[in-house]
Amino acid sequence: FYQIKKPGHLGNLIDSLDTAIMGESKVSIFSNTANQLYNLIVKKPIECLDTSKIKHLQIIPDGKLNRIPFAALVSELKPSSNDAFSKLHYLANQFNISYGFSSKLVFDVNNKVRKRTAPKSFAAFLAKDLKNINRYCDQLVDIIRGKLGGEIYMNENCTIENFKTHAKDYNVLDLVMHGCGTAGALTFNYKKLFDIDIYDLDLSNTQLIYLTACETNVGILQKGEGIMSLSRAFTYSGCPTLVSTLWSVPTESTCLISKLFFDEIKNGKPVDMALWEAQRAYIKGVDTMEKIDTITAHPLYWAGIIPIGKMEPITFKK
Repeated sequence: FYQIKKPGHLGNLIDSLDTAIMGESKVSIFSNTANQLYNLIVKKPIECLDTSKIKHLQIIPDGKLNRIPFAALVSELKPSSNDAFSKLHYLANQFNISYGFSSKLVFDVNNKVRKRTAPKSFAAFLAKDLKNINRYCDQLVDIIRGKLGGEIYMNENCTIENFKTHAKDYNVLDLVMHGCGTAGALTFNYKKLFDIDIYDLDLSNTQLIYLTACETNVGILQKGEGIMSLSRAFTYSGCPTLVSTLWSVPTESTCLISKLFFDEIKNGKPVDMALWEAQRAYIKGVDTMEKIDTITAHPLYWAGIIPIGKMEPITFKK
């Protein structure tokens, strides 16, 4: 157990990291801020660990710490790596990183035994009201469906009614739609599903939900319990593993990363490892993998996507 005294300027430094990410700052500005934050709250605790044995970190953040994409903190600054985001020494290069809402909830999720597996492998709910959705997203979701086997509920079929009726039948769900953390809502074709309704669902047979939506881990902070978010609502509905978002991650980059992520999941990788492998591939290849001019390797486009809960590999029916 290692405890550090809360630094007086921690809040200002977190605000500076927010500004560097949301303002798409230059590599040097982001890396310096991310490294300062690493040195302030992460470096000393990690030095107490046997890093030859420990390869996974689960973060249970409190207060403003909920806004930090820990995987993107920079552990070391080198002149040779400070000219490109793909060359930075991210914390995720050293550890697989996941999140939890509270110690109690982490314990409950990790120790709960699933009674049975959902009968079907995969379903995507693809809302038609995504005005800025790129045609690549449609294609990539269809590629994922083809690899995992399953269905896509899109256009008129992407409804709250269909979700409430059929979601429990799938082991893996991909929800591609608008999300609003402050309102606690997902938008299914212009109609909103609120977090209070999600709490009432039974998704205990679903092993993973990938939330391809904005701000799904944003909400009101409740002391001792964490963020009251859409992600938390899905956890309470029974799903042990989520991929969620800390901010409005652009749809195009989210869809590209989801495709890469499901490739890794299909190969049996643990969820946290699979997500970082997908993000790393995106960072290194974004300039060539797709002809989309609006996305880059800047952390704005990938670091807000985080894994929450149980990180064991996902099982798929043959």
